[in-house]
Amino acid sequence: KSTRGIVIGSAIGCVILFAISSAIILAVATMPETALTELPMIAVCANMHPVLEYVYAVLLFCAMFGASMSVFVPIPDFFCRFKAVKKHRLLFACVLSFIAWLGSNLGFSKLIGTVYPVFGYIGAAALVLIVIHFFKVIKKSPTEV
Repeated sequence: KSTRGIVIGSAIGCVILFAISSAIILAVATMPETALTELPMIAVCANMHPVLEYVYAVLLFCAMFGASMSVFVPIPDFFCRFKAVKKHRLLFACVLSFIAWLGSNLGFSKLIGTVYPVFGYIGAAALVLIVIHFFKVIKKSPTEV
């Protein structure tokens, strides 16, 4: 509702992300051998207690499942604006799920090592284009911005 709320919310989000990333970095730094595994935090938990390994694995699975559902539920709705997709919505969702499954077989670290940089470059390009658009809008109507 206000700029102050946006700033406070952003600051809280930054602090939380910093705390989480710091905890992960410190945990892996304390047990450097875990950094060589595919899922270092599961290895950290396994070194602490065998039960923690399974608890963390279940929590990680739930987080991954929730993240994937937040992507795969709205995508067919988004693409239903095209007649071909709307007509074959179930087939589209199945093909998309199959492609995602194939990607998941590449291995977590390989997949993340490929996908994150690609999205980073796309995000950087989007930011540059947003800034360019902003300055074009200012140039056209400086009193309205």
